[in-house]
Amino acid sequence: MKNVQRLLVLLLLFICGSVTAQNVVTGKVTNKETGEPLQGVSVLADKASGGAVTKEDGTFSLKYKPGASNLLFSYVGFASQTIAIGTQTSFDVKLAALAGETNEVVVIGYGTQRKSSVTGAVAKYKNDRLDELPVSRLDQALQGKMAGVQVQNISSEAGAAPKINIRGISSINAGSSPLVVVDGQPIADGLSFVNPADVESVEVLKDAASAAIYGSRGASGVILITTKSGKIDKTRYIVKYSLGQKRDYKRYDILSSSDYLRLLYNEGAQRFTDSTAYTLGFSAANLTNFRNNRGVLATDAEKAAYMIEQTMMGGQGTDWQSESLRPGLFQNVQVSASGGKKDIQYYISGGYQRDEGMMYKSDFQRYSIRTKLDIKLSNRVKLGINLNPSYSKRISPSENFTNFYRYPTFLPLYHNDLTAKNVNQLAQWANIRPGDFAQPRHFSSIYYSGTMPDGSTWLPVGTSSPFSSAQNTPKSSTIGQDIYSNEYRLQGAADLNVNILPGLDFKSLASLYVNTTSGQSFANRNATADGSVSRGVYINSSNIDLLSENTLTYKKIFNKHTINVLAGFTAQRTNINRDQTTGLDYPSDNIRTLNNASAIDKAGTFGT
Repeated sequence: MKNVQRLLVLLLLFICGSVTAQNVVTGKVTNKETGEPLQGVSVLADKASGGAVTKEDGTFSLKYKPGASNLLFSYVGFASQTIAIGTQTSFDVKLAALAGETNEVVVIGYGTQRKSSVTGAVAKYKNDRLDELPVSRLDQALQGKMAGVQVQNISSEAGAAPKINIRGISSINAGSSPLVVVDGQPIADGLSFVNPADVESVEVLKDAASAAIYGSRGASGVILITTKSGKIDKTRYIVKYSLGQKRDYKRYDILSSSDYLRLLYNEGAQRFTDSTAYTLGFSAANLTNFRNNRGVLATDAEKAAYMIEQTMMGGQGTDWQSESLRPGLFQNVQVSASGGKKDIQYYISGGYQRDEGMMYKSDFQRYSIRTKLDIKLSNRVKLGINLNPSYSKRISPSENFTNFYRYPTFLPLYHNDLTAKNVNQLAQWANIRPGDFAQPRHFSSIYYSGTMPDGSTWLPVGTSSPFSSAQNTPKSSTIGQDIYSNEYRLQGAADLNVNILPGLDFKSLASLYVNTTSGQSFANRNATADGSVSRGVYINSSNIDLLSENTLTYKKIFNKHTINVLAGFTAQRTNINRDQTTGLDYPSDNIRTLNNASAIDKAGTFGT
């Protein structure tokens, strides 16, 4: 019995020795800037499993095994910190917030705030190398840069505006485009005329709380663009030039007219050997046709297209995607100078961008100049001046890419000797010569026959029309039409800031935005179809936007609290004028002035 008691005492002593073999450290973790305790900070000893988490008051207690030399403190939004243990048993740790997180300043409505103070959903993108991207528009440069902002290209034309949605589509009937504000002024086409090289940062107000100050205009989100300013430094010159080329990396897989008919014959052969094919509910006439054609359900038009492609085009159909696409050239030239002293800072820039679209007759060019001055008139008064004139020219194709790739391959772009001889059978096309544009109607109402993919001979009773269309091919239609526009824009603003009392500031902003556009669309005679008269559409529009904004801001910081009060009044006036005149039947396609038109199309002529 005594032996058993001695054994139990030894076992208890061993367990107690094992427990006391662990060391214990305690401490408190606080915010380095504010001194507030941080709850939920992870504390580990040499990255071992387990560890401890700080309590609501920031304190912690950690047991660790002998041999550990460091404590690791980590917390979301703060820089991690490693501290040597040594002989110390109590620690007072201060974690610093990460730069670009809680301390980042963002633009919201009529002012700026630290990101940690913003309760709404605000995303910020700071321009690091935005001007080096091979795009001609700022909105295209923002693709994939900010969460919740969807930028989708809906056209392959150079300079075309993409579709922008913030957190999805917010309305079924109303527009879903966000409000764009450039340096404090709402501008409808702000993303199209601002040079990406002049952009300092882009903020996106996503939710209702963030965009509430803009009212119903911000229902689909707000994009705030802040342009670059000069800084107190010696003059800094920047010259950038980039040149590149873009190509289509993938195209649609399109069946040629010949391949399509071969598949029909292959399908027919398999169907004909299937006994159940005779019990599929065919009418008597269809069943007879099914048996006579050995299961092939191809039409005479499809067979005629096969014969044209095989016997007149050497078995090689037209690749209409290649007739639409081409390699596109991209150029970007940027020159800027910035700097200043204590009383005046300046930023001056000039840019040229050219984006040659991958589609035929697609081109975009833009010239822009920006001058921005920040002048300190006195210790209490500051003046800001911002001028940004720009000019852009855009050439657009008359046919979209869809019209090209869906066109049948048996139709050649130009007639060759065989196709010209074939269509000369008809009196109305007797004047067609090799090298002339081939049109769908040229091949209609002609007798076609020949050997089919299965070796059988096709001898129809009458003529066939492989593709009945009065419209011209998309390439000839594009060549016969010219669409271009010229846009002149000017944004000018002046703001005066007066510090009335410590913390109390008055700001007055007067801003002007002018957009003048002149465009012309001209279709030559017979450009779209035989017998179509020449047509010219002349468009002139102007958009003048005047903005007056006056705000009074009071900001007071005491202890750990901040008071920010804003009162203001904004008046904005927009005048939009648009005139369109359509002329018809010009004596010459080379003289395209409106006074040369034989008639005015009243339905296509209006003014607002």
